[in-house]
Amino acid sequence: MKKVTIYIFFTFLLLATGAARARAEEKLPEKLLNLTNEAYRFYSQRETDEYFETVKKVKDATEFSQYQETYYRACSYEAIYMFEYVDRTKGVQLAHDIYHHAKANNSNVGMYFATFTLGTIREQSGNMGLAEKSFLQALKLKEKYLPEESAEPCYLGLCEVALHRKDYEEVKDYSRKALDEPGIIPMNQITASDDLTKMCIKLK
Repeated sequence: MKKVTIYIFFTFLLLATGAARARAEEKLPEKLLNLTNEAYRFYSQRETDEYFETVKKVKDATEFSQYQETYYRACSYEAIYMFEYVDRTKGVQLAHDIYHHAKANNSNVGMYFATFTLGTIREQSGNMGLAEKSFLQALKLKEKYLPEESAEPCYLGLCEVALHRKDYEEVKDYSRKALDEPGIIPMNQITASDDLTKMCIKLK
């Protein structure tokens, strides 16, 4: 498969992903929904101080509430943001904190987000073997405990792993699976766009 073909494919996927219907956590109270939307905005604009301040408010409001998905999602993206844009060591620590928190509270939802986060950080660290293992495990947890959650972030992570080993057919397969996923939340749209842009650059 020629690189130019893959580049065109990813460009199409990027545009299609950006147009996907967002599942904007409609069950959240209005105040909390507005807070999460603020966090999405600060994340996308790379306004670091504002993002960390807002995501802390989201976590404080949801940690011991019925909104465990929102809590662990906030923890996950906080760790990824920290790792990618601020401090890698602190990002790794935050990822492990999610795992231990989820395990201590017997949270299957938390284990999904912890596993996905570790996969993302491992992929960005170049540890592709463990990253692939984490993403595949996260997919199993998602299917069992979060059937309505989009699997797109996991498939995009697997795309990165396949791209690293230059298995372009597998890249295409995982990309198609990502494209076929139902509506995604705004934060996943942001990270999907970032990931796909990076892959397009690598393929030039």
